Amino acid sequence: MRFVLQLALNLCKQCSVSFSLKKADVVQAYLQALLPSSHTPAYVLPPPDHPNRGHHLWKLLKAVYGLPDADKVFEDFLSSKLRELGWSTTLFPGVWFLRGADEEIRGILCTYVDNLLLIDIGEDAADLSGPLRDHVVCGDDTDATSGCFVGVQFNVTADGILIYQHDYISSFSLPPEFSSSESCPADKPLPVGATHEEDISPPLDTAGARVYRELLGQVGYVAYCTRPNISLAHSYLSRFMAAPTERAFRLLLQTIRYLRSTPSLGIPIRPSLNPDELIAVVHADASFGTPDSPHPQTGWLLFLQGSPLLYKSRRQSRVARSMTHAEVLALEDAVDTSLHFAACLIPFYKSVKIGIGCDAANVLHLLQSGGASSAERALLPLVRRLGDRACMVPLLAVTDLTEQHKVGVFKIPTDVNVSDILTKARDIRLLFRLLSLSADASELFRLAECSRLPPLSLTP
Repeated sequence: MRFVLQLALNLCKQCSVSFSLKKADVVQAYLQALLPSSHTPAYVLPPPDHPNRGHHLWKLLKAVYGLPDADKVFEDFLSSKLRELGWSTTLFPGVWFLRGADEEIRGILCTYVDNLLLIDIGEDAADLSGPLRDHVVCGDDTDATSGCFVGVQFNVTADGILIYQHDYISSFSLPPEFSSSESCPADKPLPVGATHEEDISPPLDTAGARVYRELLGQVGYVAYCTRPNISLAHSYLSRFMAAPTERAFRLLLQTIRYLRSTPSLGIPIRPSLNPDELIAVVHADASFGTPDSPHPQTGWLLFLQGSPLLYKSRRQSRVARSMTHAEVLALEDAVDTSLHFAACLIPFYKSVKIGIGCDAANVLHLLQSGGASSAERALLPLVRRLGDRACMVPLLAVTDLTEQHKVGVFKIPTDVNVSDILTKARDIRLLFRLLSLSADASELFRLAECSRLPPLSLTP
């Protein structure tokens, strides 16, 4: 949704129209979808006070809550109606575009089950949603800036949009025995160095483990939607999901206190300076594992106009034998994701450019030393059998992808590599100051250098 909002801002800027967000709910969504004839017949018992009870079964004609595939039936039903009305899909899941006779985009519709978010581009929202209401019963269109859309709030200003989750964070409910800790503010999600400390604390009891998992799920939703600065905390604390410990629970409570202390932070979304050109800057990094947890941690962020619109902090699936190997794997992941992001957005821009900042001089040296020779590539089958004992395969993948698709890779100083915050518990102020519309950190992103890159090429 973040990229869709950024695209909508650019379209509104091109058309010189104001930005408008409307939301609506589908009323009794599942009951509006007829079961397809190919669906396996499903039968239910009549109510206890109905005369058919004990004599007949009722055959379901529509999807109902509780039917295993009811959500899929409704999704197919809604998709068919949108296609009939001229809406078309893109590579963005759940996002639909409506174009006019001139092929210009008139509206964007984001769907999440039975929740609809409508962005009109120079059109009245009622004119866009009206035809859909002839087929699907929906509630009234309301301004999305008042209230929430699937737990996310929007603050629309002349400078752009801030998406945040103040109300959702405020709804976190702690058990009574821990409620007193809510009043203690926290200035960071995790203590510095916490991810590289050994945990020897005792495990939680069954009730405590259940509370831990519920709260971690809520924290994870915030991390995914609007708060890259707690992505590392969620990734690290998820390691204890199967067997939560007392220390892990204390760290989780600190993360929640931090969110409660900063509920209005979020992701700012601004229109591009040139609506026809999209320049993305990516920071990528990795931290080495520990004897207790030998898998390295990958962290990367993709910035548009200085805003972190895409990000990830996760433990690598393989044990890297060297820091170079870990950095290469992180860079490969960042390149792969950047190219997928570009494939989604390139139909809407005349030019897309991507630059990736990396603070590992040895990795950059390997990339810039040229492609592998034919003899080196002939050894690839052997290298693949070596598995984690060699990093040549991901290095060749990064080299080939950056050269083929014209992705720029450049050196950035470690002290301004924002992605370092997503790999280890450290001072988060560098990322903290980017999470509001008033933030201005263009010096971090080498935009001038990235603007000189050749346009991205997705041709195989």
